[in-house]
Amino acid sequence: MQKSMIYISSLPINLNLDHLTFFIKYKKQKIKSSKIKFLKNVFVNQQGLVLKRGLIVRGCAFNLFGNLDNTFYFTFWRNVFEQFLVCKYGNSLKSIRLEDDKYYLLIHSAWFNYSFWVNSYLIRLISVLKEIENTTNICLLYLEEWDNIAYVKDSLKYFDINICRIPKDHHIFVKNLIMPETREWTNSFDYRTIRYVYDWFSFLKSNSKPSRKIYLTRKKHNIRCIENESDIIEIIVKHGFEVFSFEDLSFKDQVVIMMESSHFISIHGAGFSNIVFMQKNTSVLELINFEYAKLEYTFPFWKLADSLDINYFYQFGYLKEFSNFNMIRNNNYDLNQTYLVNQNIYIDIKQFEQNIKLMLEQN
Repeated sequence: MQKSMIYISSLPINLNLDHLTFFIKYKKQKIKSSKIKFLKNVFVNQQGLVLKRGLIVRGCAFNLFGNLDNTFYFTFWRNVFEQFLVCKYGNSLKSIRLEDDKYYLLIHSAWFNYSFWVNSYLIRLISVLKEIENTTNICLLYLEEWDNIAYVKDSLKYFDINICRIPKDHHIFVKNLIMPETREWTNSFDYRTIRYVYDWFSFLKSNSKPSRKIYLTRKKHNIRCIENESDIIEIIVKHGFEVFSFEDLSFKDQVVIMMESSHFISIHGAGFSNIVFMQKNTSVLELINFEYAKLEYTFPFWKLADSLDINYFYQFGYLKEFSNFNMIRNNNYDLNQTYLVNQNIYIDIKQFEQNIKLMLEQN
């Protein structure tokens, strides 16, 4: 496998030339191949940051180096180094020592939600299982709090791997650590490994050609929703779409539905990451907050879909009363970003139906 490569994403199929500048600056990216590192005598904090000889080990988290995105090396290093010092010389933080001859596998990192679980951390796990045939002497570092995260527990049922439970709020000194690297950036995907998750769970899919049309609603979240969703649903039902709220479904059911789907529509959110379970040459439509896109959105699901050989469509939605967005005048980037990313949006119904027709014509 190459050490690094330049990857150029295909532009969205329904690209409006007025929006070209949104996409063109993210079209080209350098992708670094992820390695599996075997490390001796390291410190691992609760967030999965790895410290060796006083420095953070490259590849234990996203966005550590470079200028393509916000970088976090110094912030993370300061936190983990302080935790290391307190655990080694003080007593106000809890830690455990894994000093036996087993190999302990780290797959989680400082960013943790459903999206990262399915499009990064499961890939880290699968990459090790593909590389190492005999895993009897390997234990997955399993955080105690994962017992309360259904998708973690449900997905790990499909892996034959020993686990080592790490008590809540404990850091770790590890003699032998296996650390598959994360991808370098949160918003970049390696087409050479991104299909690992689909392939691992492919035994769940039916033999028939994908034909289901799915609309994923976020109405139970009460934030980042479609304000005029009733109008949206009226149109999609007319075109044969089913409406789902994935909060009502098990991990397995979500996987099966996505593997059987030929078309998928949703607003930007973690649930969109389920496209990793769709087959090649299917189609997706992402609904995006226009004001958030202007501020900082880097279109990760466009890049993800392209890496998966899935046809990508997009449509911008708009805030109801943008004049009420007083924080813009404060020029506070963090406040603006937090506010905008979670706002509900309105979708132009006429344009929406046109995009659906384009999707249906594609496959």
